[in-house]
Amino acid sequence: MRSPRSSNATAGMTLVEMIIAMAMLVMFTTMVATVLSFTQRFLRQAETVDGTDTLLSSIGSHGLLVDQHHLQLAMDQLIAQLEQPGWSADELIAIARSAEPCSYNPVVAWGLMGPVAVLPPRYRICLRTTSLAEPPIDDLLAGKPPGIYVLQALPDRVDAATLPSRQVFCRPRPFC
Repeated sequence: MRSPRSSNATAGMTLVEMIIAMAMLVMFTTMVATVLSFTQRFLRQAETVDGTDTLLSSIGSHGLLVDQHHLQLAMDQLIAQLEQPGWSADELIAIARSAEPCSYNPVVAWGLMGPVAVLPPRYRICLRTTSLAEPPIDDLLAGKPPGIYVLQALPDRVDAATLPSRQVFCRPRPFC
C-alpha cells in the first residue's frame, strides 16, 4: 500500500512549474494581441483615402472596388459621347492637348452634354491621344483605320485605397 503523502506529491504542479506556465501564457497572449493590432491597423489604412482613421464612407467613397466600378460607369458615359461622329477630331485633340486635359468634372470642363459624371472623391478624368491619330473623314471613308483615344481616371494620390483606371476607345463610332 502506498502512503497518502507520496500520492499527494505527484498530483499537482510545483510553484516553479506554475510560474513558467503563466509566463508562457502571458507571452502567447501578448504575441497574439500584437499581431492582431498590426493587422487591424493595416486593414484600416487600406480602407481609408489618406491613411487616417476617417472612414471612406464619411467623405463619399465606398472602398476600392465600389469606387472602381463607379469610375468605369462614369468613363462609359463619357465615351458614349466622345465616340460620336458629331465631335470633330480637332475638338478632342484640343481637349487632350489643352493646359488642363484632366478634370474633376469633365462634362462641364469639356463642354459635353448630359448629366454630370459622378466620380469618387479625389479622382479626375484625363483624355489622352495615342499614336493612332484620327484621320479626316475622307480617309476614313477610303478605309483608313479610326483614331484611338484613352480615358484615364487618376487619383490625387495612389495608395491601397485609390488606384488609377483607364479605358481605350476608338472614334468615330461608325468606323470602329
